[in-house]
Amino acid sequence: MTAHQPPEDPERTIARLTRRVNQLQTSMASLLAERNRADLAARRAAKQALAGGGPGDCTDPTRAAALLLRSVIDSLEGRMCILTEDGTVLGTNRLWDEAITALGLPASGIGSPFFTLTRSLPVSPDDLQCLHDTVLHVLVGDQQHAEVKLRWIWAEVEEHVVVRAHAVHDHDQAKAVISIVDITTAMSIQEELRTITKRAQLLALAAEHTDNAVVIQDAAGRIEWVNDAFFRHTGYTDPEQVLGRRRMDLWQGPFTATSQFEDLVASIEAGYSVDTELPARSVDGREYWAQLQIKPVMMDGQIVRFVGIERDITERRMAEEQLRTTHETVRGLAEEIAAEKALLDGVLASIPHLVYWKAASPDPDGARSAEPLRYSGVNQAFLTLRGVSDRDQVVGRSETELPVCDELSAVLPAVESEVFGTGLAHHDLRVTLHQAREGAEESHRELMVSVLPYGDAQVGPGFTGVIGVATDITHLSALERQLAQATRLESIGQLAAGIAHEINTPVQYVSDNTRFVADSVGRVLASLREVNTVLAALDGDGDRDAGHAGGGAESSGATALRAVRSAVAIPDLDFLDAEIPSALAQSQEGLQRVAEIVKAMKDYSHPGAGRAAADLNRAVESTVKVCRNEWKYVAALELDLDPQISTVPCYEGELKQVLLNVIINAAQAIGEQRERTGSTDLGRITVSTVAEPEVVRILVRDDGPGMDEHVRRRVFDPFFTTKAVGKGTGQGLSMAYAVIVTKHGGRLEVDSAPGCGATFTLTLPLTVGEE
Repeated sequence: MTAHQPPEDPERTIARLTRRVNQLQTSMASLLAERNRADLAARRAAKQALAGGGPGDCTDPTRAAALLLRSVIDSLEGRMCILTEDGTVLGTNRLWDEAITALGLPASGIGSPFFTLTRSLPVSPDDLQCLHDTVLHVLVGDQQHAEVKLRWIWAEVEEHVVVRAHAVHDHDQAKAVISIVDITTAMSIQEELRTITKRAQLLALAAEHTDNAVVIQDAAGRIEWVNDAFFRHTGYTDPEQVLGRRRMDLWQGPFTATSQFEDLVASIEAGYSVDTELPARSVDGREYWAQLQIKPVMMDGQIVRFVGIERDITERRMAEEQLRTTHETVRGLAEEIAAEKALLDGVLASIPHLVYWKAASPDPDGARSAEPLRYSGVNQAFLTLRGVSDRDQVVGRSETELPVCDELSAVLPAVESEVFGTGLAHHDLRVTLHQAREGAEESHRELMVSVLPYGDAQVGPGFTGVIGVATDITHLSALERQLAQATRLESIGQLAAGIAHEINTPVQYVSDNTRFVADSVGRVLASLREVNTVLAALDGDGDRDAGHAGGGAESSGATALRAVRSAVAIPDLDFLDAEIPSALAQSQEGLQRVAEIVKAMKDYSHPGAGRAAADLNRAVESTVKVCRNEWKYVAALELDLDPQISTVPCYEGELKQVLLNVIINAAQAIGEQRERTGSTDLGRITVSTVAEPEVVRILVRDDGPGMDEHVRRRVFDPFFTTKAVGKGTGQGLSMAYAVIVTKHGGRLEVDSAPGCGATFTLTLPLTVGEE
């Protein structure tokens, strides 16, 4: 490749043209002086001829010089005229004549005042005054040379001109030469130069501050200029390390040993544009990826330079690699999701629970539609239990459009609307589904229904539908009742030792009193038998005693009397008279207590018959008696039962279990406080019942240690306990909450603070809906 000389700089062009005009003006002044001399010689020759000299002595050479001078003046660049001392046009060149003619003025304007001619020019008054001042300064001899740049419209053509005035000496008429040079093209070139310079400065500024490396090379590929980014990319620090060297010779890294790199270098040397990505290595050993763009700069069909742009695309390559990996991962996930979906469909089809999902139809403006939710999918169990043969009869329809109408048709729309509107799930809704089959008796199924909201991020924010899961708990209900009964029996078993102790105390003193009465009665009976024997002997001896009247010996009657008195002389007869009735009364009391305990045990262990009217106060009393052994050693328990309470609809067995758990928890809390403080004082537990218009309340208060906010908020959570390991399972109060809130539709609340004891409030409704 050969280098090509770049075009001449515009500034140099203007300077060259200016020098040329000055040279021409100097030449014109010399020619004018020569013409003046020729004219003077011609006039002298004419005078001599008139005086008698020979004709034509100097006329021909003078005319020839005049013609030559005229030809030279006409060939000069620019419009020129010669002025007399008063500013009259004395002579002109061809371009001046043409310009005057174009203005519509008399030919050449010779003999006309210069200042009058120029007043017809369409130029501003200030510029016209400046022109006249410039010419006057030379005419009056103030200056030898003067010039001014003007912009005017000459013959309907806008021009930028330089008007120069030169003083003329050694001539009797000519005093100044005025030249008008059109510099419009030069001004355009200068304006273009300024534009190019400004653009070049901006491009240079952008190239200097861009993050991309910019490399300018000559036609042979040698580096002429690089920006700062080039040093940051390549690791070079000194321009002397790169200037004058070929860019591709500086490329480092294993890629330079490949055939692809050789082909790239060959393409660049052949003058082709290059746009490629290739690995590179900086001077300090950093591996990176670069996007290389090299374009040749052409002028007159020749390559004069190469411009190269190098971008560090390591992050983009890494992102693309990561994106490719992500795409592969997503593709794999999509395949896995498809397999999982097939598996999920199989699982949903095989599980016995009813599963369905519904979606809302969005309005065109993106708002939630007021239309009811429509089924998006169901499993086989849903179809079977509701008696629908085909999934197409369900999908895409609302609840009211199904070919079946049952209890779920009445319950689900309201629940789903609430869940979809609030975003809060609805759990454990019990629904009894009555089914009538042809040729079979009507059956019923108990379902536990949960409805949950779900959203689709691709559709938009918020919830887009609901998911419903229903479990057939027909058999579980029976098992639940059995489990509740087993739980109560387990509690009874745990309380058996205490109850045995409770029964043992009255039985013990009944046994002692019975033994005492038996011993005392035995001795009384023995005395009575002796008395009877003595009396019988007295009856047999009565006749003999009558025949011995008047005998001196003591009579047998007196002897028998002494024997009777001895037999009935029972020790502590007064004591026996006082204690035997008392012992019998205590025995009766003990037996009554045993009967009460047995009765309370019987009431407590009674499983009940579902929700039915039960004597609430009696249930409280029986529960308190059953667990007496748990609280009597740590607290005094008081009952404050509202006599206005008669019967309450409840699950009696489960309610007693709840009361038992709450009372035992209160007793254990007081016991732990006594152990911690070393106190021997009994605590206090109060169980109250309160009747209100719509509900009844059972309040269990204790003066134990109380609870802080953290414990109070979690006290009903499953498996949460504050007791030591092995002393609590965390199930008692969670079961109590489930029984009162879920099963009875009531409330279970606790009010407590550290050091202020605790109050558990059980609220039961007096009226219940259909189950």
